[in-house]
Amino acid sequence: MEGLFLCDGFTAWVIHSDGTIEDVEKSANRWAASTIVAFWDRVIPTTYANQTVWYYATTAGTTGGSEPTWGATTVTDGTVVWTKLGTYTGAKQYTNRSYSVGDLVQPATESGYFYKVTKAGTTSAEPTWSLVVGSTTIKDGVEFYNMGYYGGFPSPHLPMPCYLDSYVFLVSENTADIYNSYPANPFSWKGLDFISADAFTGPITAFARYNNYLAAFGYENTELFYDAANTTGSPLKRHDSFILQTGTVSPYCIVQSEMMLIWIGTSSLGSKTIWLLDGFDPKDIGTTHINRLLTAETDPLRIKGYGLRIDGHLFLVINLPTANKTILLDIGSTLWYEWSHNGGVFPFNHYADKHQLAIVQHTSGALYNYQKGLYQDTVGGTNYPITMQVTTDKSDFNINARKFIHSLDVIGDLSNTSCLIQWSDDDYQNWNTGYTVSMASRPRIARCGACRRRAHRITHTENAPFRIESLELYLTLGAH
Repeated sequence: MEGLFLCDGFTAWVIHSDGTIEDVEKSANRWAASTIVAFWDRVIPTTYANQTVWYYATTAGTTGGSEPTWGATTVTDGTVVWTKLGTYTGAKQYTNRSYSVGDLVQPATESGYFYKVTKAGTTSAEPTWSLVVGSTTIKDGVEFYNMGYYGGFPSPHLPMPCYLDSYVFLVSENTADIYNSYPANPFSWKGLDFISADAFTGPITAFARYNNYLAAFGYENTELFYDAANTTGSPLKRHDSFILQTGTVSPYCIVQSEMMLIWIGTSSLGSKTIWLLDGFDPKDIGTTHINRLLTAETDPLRIKGYGLRIDGHLFLVINLPTANKTILLDIGSTLWYEWSHNGGVFPFNHYADKHQLAIVQHTSGALYNYQKGLYQDTVGGTNYPITMQVTTDKSDFNINARKFIHSLDVIGDLSNTSCLIQWSDDDYQNWNTGYTVSMASRPRIARCGACRRRAHRITHTENAPFRIESLELYLTLGAH
């Protein structure tokens, strides 16, 4: 397939390399009597002269015994209510007429195929249509190219397309059905070309590619599918030896990166955690604190997450709207961090890499890029310093005795910058005013007082690199 495939949950487009945009749905079924219709099913009138508009079902039901009168914005037909979708530019019913290059045609008797005129002319009678996708039918010098199938494009669908072995795959919304396009042809969809993720009950909630597999997530389960090269129906087959009893209710927080797949997992046990699939070995990489934050989110659909690779580090970034936090996992070191923007969620929900340039999309739609060596944000000509703040766990050094802290050394890279060191001796309730230490020479604070247990907070706000490894304390024990 040449071009970029995009979908929005109802329709889809292909953006070609020359910038032209083409609708994926190039044809619609013609109206039929006494037919069961689902929500969003689309039809065109049965006669060529009326096939200038098309309609979609806003109320599901069964069509009437005779075709309704078209033209109004809303049309009642049996128990179905049709709503005008707009101008129809897709394939129209064949008639004897003059054809131009690019015209789209359906046979007078529907066959499920549609055709594009590749050589213009005027016909005197309907040809015998070729039913082979990619073949050409010729009549009176007019050439009709078989474009493929129509009527099978899943709509509505989950806006999570996956591409595998020349197929485009989409999941029909609120179902367990995975539909596929014709090979190397995203404009051709057959209504019976699908497979169901039915090892467990319930619909597919999210869909992602994992190496040469497709991962179908349910609420409490995950199934993998691979291309089995089936000649009829779906090319997919389920990987029966891998069925994971954890799914997701956060479909917009799934990260596909090289050989890994990461998601917020849910199961029948109730709480949420972070799962990482590496090979066929799923690992729970959440922590107690992180899992509590995830479980406390009131609307898991609003959780947004993405992968971000910067300077050799692969990060998992998760925006939590209820907690008003952005949590960050360095996957290589398995260390968790917290990012903030004006005290709230980091306002970026999407990431892309362009020739090793890290690009993120702001919630306003604006695009930004991360630049190595720049430690400030520039907006409208104004430079804003970026603050990094790290809070350590409280520690009693494995004994409840009173400790006298004689000195604190900051172990890290020496550089022409400084940081603020603070501590709390009452479980994060209060912090001292702190001490500013220079990283240009040996950074040390002397006479750090006494405590039974202590947590430290390091804050850095300068347009300069800053990296520390640890805080080293020199202390002696007092009485219990």
